[in-house]
Amino acid sequence: MKLKQIRIRNFRSLVDVTLPLEDTTVLLGENNVGKTAVLDAIKFFLANESRLSGVVHEVHEYDVHLPDETAAPRASEGFTLDATFAESSAGEWPAAVSQGLSGVIQEDPITGIGTVQLRLNCRYTEARRAYMTKTEFLASSGQPLDRNAEDQVSALQRYVPAFYLSALRDAEDAFSGRSPLWGRILRSLDLPEAERRGAQEQMDRLNEDLMKAEPRIRDIRTTLGKTGDVVATGTGERIDVRALPLKLWELLSRAEVVLRGRGNTAFFPLSRHGQGAQSLSVLFLFEAFCKHALELLYEKESTPLLMLEEPEAHLHPHAARALWAQVEQLPGQKIITTHSPYFAQHVPIRSLRILRKRGACTTVHWLPAVAEEPDVPWSEKLDDYISKSSIYEFRRSVEKPSTGTLVIKRKLEDDEYRQLQKRLAHELSINDGLHARLDALERRAAALLTDHQLRKIEACSRRTRGEIFFARCWLLCEGQSEIAILPRFADMLNISLDANGISLIDYQNDGSPGAFAALARALGIPWFMFCDDDDGGKDHMGNIEKSGFTPGEMAFHTRKLPGIHLEGYLVQFFAPELLEIASVLKPGFTAPLVDVLGECKPDYARLLALKLANADPDRVPAFFREILQRCVEVARA
Repeated sequence: MKLKQIRIRNFRSLVDVTLPLEDTTVLLGENNVGKTAVLDAIKFFLANESRLSGVVHEVHEYDVHLPDETAAPRASEGFTLDATFAESSAGEWPAAVSQGLSGVIQEDPITGIGTVQLRLNCRYTEARRAYMTKTEFLASSGQPLDRNAEDQVSALQRYVPAFYLSALRDAEDAFSGRSPLWGRILRSLDLPEAERRGAQEQMDRLNEDLMKAEPRIRDIRTTLGKTGDVVATGTGERIDVRALPLKLWELLSRAEVVLRGRGNTAFFPLSRHGQGAQSLSVLFLFEAFCKHALELLYEKESTPLLMLEEPEAHLHPHAARALWAQVEQLPGQKIITTHSPYFAQHVPIRSLRILRKRGACTTVHWLPAVAEEPDVPWSEKLDDYISKSSIYEFRRSVEKPSTGTLVIKRKLEDDEYRQLQKRLAHELSINDGLHARLDALERRAAALLTDHQLRKIEACSRRTRGEIFFARCWLLCEGQSEIAILPRFADMLNISLDANGISLIDYQNDGSPGAFAALARALGIPWFMFCDDDDGGKDHMGNIEKSGFTPGEMAFHTRKLPGIHLEGYLVQFFAPELLEIASVLKPGFTAPLVDVLGECKPDYARLLALKLANADPDRVPAFFREILQRCVEVARA
């Protein structure tokens, strides 16, 4: 049983956020954009024991969204959390789950897929002078079910136990006997009685041997024994000295992790190793604890939800990259936050959720697998057409069967879209707004990426170490020549690409302009693109337009070099430098300089960048000055 979606309203910076979840979901974003808030919200559902009593002592007034300094959280409606658990296919949930939650499972009458919807509202009540929660299960209509939520929530928590690992990991504390992870594992160890007695006897003999091995210890034991003679005369009580703990369970509680370093034959306590080794050890202790807890405390049908903050903390780049494969193999469903492009570069793009701040509010972005439009009229003609096609899906509404959600699974060809319109001709003629909604749906479908496009972009992500997903603006460039010269122009203008979060992307070699533009829109990343003013540039512009972008969007996001290609444009402004470079690379050349540059454009661009190391900012061509400044403006917005 897995959490498919969570909606969070008025919780910290999450004013109204809907977050679909995969088997493994990775939350990316800058510091302080709400990644931890998402995990904390989920913990209110599944890991907050005091919630069932109604009083939530852990809630702070800063947990309620504060739009400005004058906001009064106690006078607000509080925050609301909605969680949706759903089957991927009908009958997926084991019988025990279906029976244990029979009162709250809602089954779709058409697909047979079961869902459970849970809502938690937390607000301040003056009568109790505390933040109180109201938990209720919802019907498919969104209305509360008339059920005893407390018992059902307890059952839900048994089948979806939540485990959380903070980014603040202290190995010495995590592996202490007081630790909720290590300590709980040690305290639960239960040796068979025969083995326990045998081990206890061996420990007592070893202790006695140690005490007898040193004469001074024997003297101390004799001297301390006098204490018993004074305070407990005639009772037979005595004081002794032990090198080992008195009981076996106490010895086990002091067990510690040791590690032998590379090139060394000696073991050292984990606390004597580096932060990377300690952090990674705590991560795998967390895995061991989860497995241990599942075996002892939960049902065999339980599916754990693991929430991990920055699992890559303190790891070097190669280890951070390798960690993804390890984390992906952890049991159950995972929600992970990370700041590491090395970790993110191997994450499938569809598993990423990008969090961004817009003023005081967080927005969440992801790459959709399909395009959907709700409240589309249903008809037998439409149903017959869709049933014969693998392109579409129609999910009829349970509450209003005359409508439903139309799903498109890939980009439509022109004829395919005309055929769809034909099946909706009557509905289009009587519904003024349907035509515009259908056109918008078709544009969203045009922006869907194919598996082939995704593979190329994911290869680019690995080459760029995943940094493009942390960027605040993408500048799409036609090739490596542009990638070579643009950083120099930015330096001349005193613009730091890194400080402003601007990533340069070679769209021609790493994918296609349309694929990157569609991905940027889906992930909420501002972007611009420029290209040569030639046949190739015309094709690139067309590729973006076919990805569902309107003429107005094209005018805002794209530019062509004015009437020329890059090498010709550079010659207009930097002919002396380029002539000097060409004379070295190709002595005695007779062809036009533009043609010479075209033979190996990236090399000339890199060498020109070196020549302009101390050039005046006024020498930056106006075209590049304008597009770089626009990137800075949107990156800082």
